[in-house]
Amino acid sequence: MTFAAPAQTPASPAPLVTAINPDPARLPTLAVWEDDKSGGPGRKLTMVATTFPNVPGLTCDSWCYESEVDFLAARGLDGGRLELRHRLRASPHMLLVTTVTPEPGAVEFAARLVLENERAGEWPAQPPFVNLCWQLRRAPTFTSALEPYPEFIKRCFIFTERGRTFLHETTRRRIPVRAPDDRYNNPPWVQMYVGTWQDVPVAATNSWADYSPDRYTTTVIGTISRDGKYLAALANDSATMMAQAWHDCLHNNPQWQPADAPLSERTWRLKIYAMANDPSALLARVAKDFPKARSAAAGASPMNSSPVAASRESAAPSVGKQVAALSRDAATGAPRGAPPVSTAATYQTNGIRDNPPHVPRRTRRAAHVPALVALGQLHRLRRVAADR
Repeated sequence: MTFAAPAQTPASPAPLVTAINPDPARLPTLAVWEDDKSGGPGRKLTMVATTFPNVPGLTCDSWCYESEVDFLAARGLDGGRLELRHRLRASPHMLLVTTVTPEPGAVEFAARLVLENERAGEWPAQPPFVNLCWQLRRAPTFTSALEPYPEFIKRCFIFTERGRTFLHETTRRRIPVRAPDDRYNNPPWVQMYVGTWQDVPVAATNSWADYSPDRYTTTVIGTISRDGKYLAALANDSATMMAQAWHDCLHNNPQWQPADAPLSERTWRLKIYAMANDPSALLARVAKDFPKARSAAAGASPMNSSPVAASRESAAPSVGKQVAALSRDAATGAPRGAPPVSTAATYQTNGIRDNPPHVPRRTRRAAHVPALVALGQLHRLRRVAADR
């Protein structure tokens, strides 16, 4: 039986494979395509595109993966599902197999490890770090395009002890690697968050982002549409860090579960949700899908609220004072003022690859790694910028 449609050459971007959707009116449609513009010369980023029928203008992309793996192949499965296969660079005999499953109002990513040849090689001592970069640049009703990037931050949210909290309402510390008066620090464009059950790490002086002292109560991060009518969110039950990063992307990566099981029996699992802008309904759906997720209160914050965050630790100007110079590139939709990067700027344990301009050479070693490793998450988080 055939479960995938052939690639459509006129489409942009042209998909490698599109899963055959048995019920397009109810289920999200999935496709795999390669981004050959954002990764630098000769490098293609494997994207899973998800188009939700229940939310107008929502086609989001999930980079699979921003990790030390190499994409091998993708194929369609029954029920509108996709399967992706990656090879682990550190253990080439190991494969990362991801099944992407659509359901009404959601998509599940579930990964497992397998030996390419059951008789060859040993299982690694630890599972690989898997980092899915969830992007909204191609979603007209959610993208940051046409506005200064900090306006996108206003629409992103987590759940704190105050209920749903938009990120501009949190204390956002300046990017350590950049000067205090740098445009990307006024206000800070990126930020990392940890849970109320964790200590807030101290970021090193050359870290790509700092940690907010405002902590989340559950592992859900999302954004609302430009008109405030809809939301999209990323959730799981075990992340040790969440981040809002550079190009309309959010990161919320689970641990391999169960933690005490052999690697052959563990699963890496998260979900993307899309629905009406109802935080209570979102939390109820997450609680059903992830019974072990920590509970949270939706709170009474209205969809377009913008209360003044108390006791901001950075002295940065408010989002509303962001200068008009932060316009958009017409071709890529990326912030025109963003650091021009011709190849991927990679922050990882072995240093910063293709360091972006304006960052002193002495900062090219990833001294921020100890803080990231202490959390067990995002120790290879990368920032990828399209050519200007």
